[in-house]
Amino acid sequence: MKKLILIVIVILFRDFAFCDDTFGKEYLHYKNSIVNIFSLETQKDLLIFGGFSLPIAFFIDDAVKAFSQEEGFYGRDISRIGDLYGHRLGYFAVVSGMVISDIAMRTSPEHSLASLRLIAEGVFGGQLVVEQLKMITGRERPNGADFKSFPSGHAAGSFGLATCLNAIYGKKVGLPAYAMAVFVATSRIQDNKHYLSDVIAGGLIGTMVARGFSGEYRSNWRLDPQISTRGIGMTLSINF
Repeated sequence: MKKLILIVIVILFRDFAFCDDTFGKEYLHYKNSIVNIFSLETQKDLLIFGGFSLPIAFFIDDAVKAFSQEEGFYGRDISRIGDLYGHRLGYFAVVSGMVISDIAMRTSPEHSLASLRLIAEGVFGGQLVVEQLKMITGRERPNGADFKSFPSGHAAGSFGLATCLNAIYGKKVGLPAYAMAVFVATSRIQDNKHYLSDVIAGGLIGTMVARGFSGEYRSNWRLDPQISTRGIGMTLSINF
């Protein structure tokens, strides 16, 4: 996952390094996104939900685990779909669908690039946060496989993806994507790879990070070519 994140970042931003005035614009872009992530006004509903749900989830983790193993939420084959969707194959499938749709709908390259950038920043930004928290907390998975249980990366990725899709396409795509994210989260409990508290925390992190970057997303993006003595690049402008 770390290598994939690095590759995406390099591909998306290698051209921007050649532009003389890009650094300031990129700095403001990420500064505003980080401010949005930690904004009480922006994240108030999620913070309230997390404040109530996480303590309860920790308290009933074992009971939910026992139920999922004895009764089960889904069949094993169905649960496997959640495992795939919440990982690299799911991201690839969604991005491929976006590209095909944009080509079919003759969406401008500028708008398509803006959408793909939001997906990359929102989803992989959440994954970076999750990876750091996994190392800090060192919680053992319910199946004892390793000590990377808290928070759930699958839940963070699927909820982050849903948040980005909602920002790009609206509720007609966002609501089904959120429903799929819930399925992914519950499938991770079903597969005995995460506790309830793991997937709630992951979902909150993924949504908050993606929401922060979504605040910077607008449909009116513009790509301007830049030619200087240092090379040829592109400037990404955002009009609010």
